[in-house]
Amino acid sequence: MRGEARMKLAVICSQTPEPRETFLRRDIAVLRACFDVRVFGLRRRAPDPRLLPLLRSLPLRPALSLSLRLRTVREVAGHVADGGAIIAHFAWTTADIAAAASRLSGRPWFCFVHAWDVFTQTPAELCRRTATALRIVACSRAAADACAAAGIPSAKTVVIHHAIPSLLNPFSPSASRPTAMRPLAVVAVGRLVEKKGFDILLRAWPAVRDSLPGARLRIIGAGPCASSLHRLAADMAGPDGSVEFAGALPENETLRDIAASDLFVLPSRRLANGDRDGIPNAVLEAMALGVPVVTTNAGAAGEVVTDGATGILLPSPVTPEALSATIVRLARNARLRAILSNRAASLVRASFSDDAYRAAIHDLLSTAT
Repeated sequence: MRGEARMKLAVICSQTPEPRETFLRRDIAVLRACFDVRVFGLRRRAPDPRLLPLLRSLPLRPALSLSLRLRTVREVAGHVADGGAIIAHFAWTTADIAAAASRLSGRPWFCFVHAWDVFTQTPAELCRRTATALRIVACSRAAADACAAAGIPSAKTVVIHHAIPSLLNPFSPSASRPTAMRPLAVVAVGRLVEKKGFDILLRAWPAVRDSLPGARLRIIGAGPCASSLHRLAADMAGPDGSVEFAGALPENETLRDIAASDLFVLPSRRLANGDRDGIPNAVLEAMALGVPVVTTNAGAAGEVVTDGATGILLPSPVTPEALSATIVRLARNARLRAILSNRAASLVRASFSDDAYRAAIHDLLSTAT
């Protein structure tokens, strides 16, 4: 409130001054409006990119790494020593640092869990890392269930979804347009990693292109699978230019590309080690922008995508044949697209608002005072 000192929050992420993950940057931006937030990271970005070759040439020095983490513990503890709370994103080394800083400062800490940290970690490690956290915050019901399955008491975990809509204000939800008026434009957004299933989409693409002449696919993102996906696209689509890799784009450009598309497709899969998506932010963005979504039940997308109501939810693993048939069916059904668009936009803009996120965090932190 005006005239009152704002509560201090020490937020521990993988990187500082700003975390690498888009969803964390967004959540932190929302928190800064009402809390005194300072971000701490395990890694600090080099001040000058010309230094990177030198830094990469240096030998690994575990003692230096340990000293940097100990310094982070002291800095976090110092920030909240006279009041406040500690937030660690991911039940990983960040959580270890938060637990140590909490013990040093006497202030409570909260562990925010997301996807790979709960889906791939052993139950024993997950319980150990979160043992002293006051509460565990899961960004999806699936992540909360994974905590419960690991033996963490359900009463200790709360589900708080990421904030989405305020960043979409410059973009109005798109109207569902009959594809007969122009070639189909499909967009897929995410890191180029195996669990996103972009290879399935590329294998499905020839059938889509043959059924819908002029159809175009734009894939936005970067990652370790880029080279293999480029080769697969060349094999599947050939030189016709119907598949475009845009790479990683700035946030506003990504949102504009989503808003300008007819369909958003993300055929996620579950990996052998258990890794899978939570509720992908790109799915929520497409829904809020009124772009019909086609995805799978491999992760937690089913918590917001109700098949036939707010999107199309396919069983995972989905085959290229089933995916292409779904895309073609939806492209030819303007009425269904309009229904999905309107219901999805209303759901996300109401349930994933900045105000809802702030209110949930205020309730959470009230237990720390």
